[in-house]
Amino acid sequence: MREEIRKRREKERRHKAALIKHKKTQKKCFKRWYERKKKEKLKQRNAVNDFKSRFTIIVTKDKKEVKRLFDRGIAWRSTAMKKYEEFLNENNSNVICHVVQPKLEDKTPRYELLLLRGIDPTEDDGIRQFRDGNERMVDTMVSVTNMAIIRKDEWFVPMKFAVYGYDPINDRKDGKWIMDNLLLQDEEFKRIMISKDKLIILHDNHDFDLVTTRTSDMTKHLYNSLMDACQNKDFLMFCGKMTNNMVLRFKERLKEKTGWAL
Repeated sequence: MREEIRKRREKERRHKAALIKHKKTQKKCFKRWYERKKKEKLKQRNAVNDFKSRFTIIVTKDKKEVKRLFDRGIAWRSTAMKKYEEFLNENNSNVICHVVQPKLEDKTPRYELLLLRGIDPTEDDGIRQFRDGNERMVDTMVSVTNMAIIRKDEWFVPMKFAVYGYDPINDRKDGKWIMDNLLLQDEEFKRIMISKDKLIILHDNHDFDLVTTRTSDMTKHLYNSLMDACQNKDFLMFCGKMTNNMVLRFKERLKEKTGWAL
């Protein structure tokens, strides 16, 4: 009986020792595999000039930072570039009607998306400049300490408009909201027209939605942006500017619903 117990314990001891040895071997194999993969990945990164540094992605308004989108300290250049592309593509696809970038001597704010890289204060890369939208050479250095621009693109800022039924000051709506909630909320037939500083969406049930802008040019910009975004929607008809006869017929409906004059 004692001999059987001794043999069983010896068998358990050997089995346990074998498990421990197997785990150690697995750990060593995984470590060697990880180091090999790490070297291969580093070799691939070096081949495409990928490197670690401090990267930051910001939005600027007239060259002053207004929003920081990415700042995780030390990161790979490829990671920062991927995040930059994601922010840029999301902005390009989600903003339906944006603030038009200014031309020379225009006082409209200019918004830009910048990818910044940390630099040594003593580092001398020579002249770091970009050619801006007005074909002028500008320094790539920004107000962020020890950072230089390595890429920049136009950043679209959505225009906000007054929609009838919502607070015209505290609850203004952008082009995407107007498209999703007034044009595409259902597939009922609608006609979209403009008159001066108003964009009018006419429904088949004789009701209408009204969007008010600051100027007639802004109304045209909103109209064209919505038309471009809704090109393949058969239930939407973009009819352009209201004729004089249309204005006369619509005046009573507008006054009845809002009390306003067209």
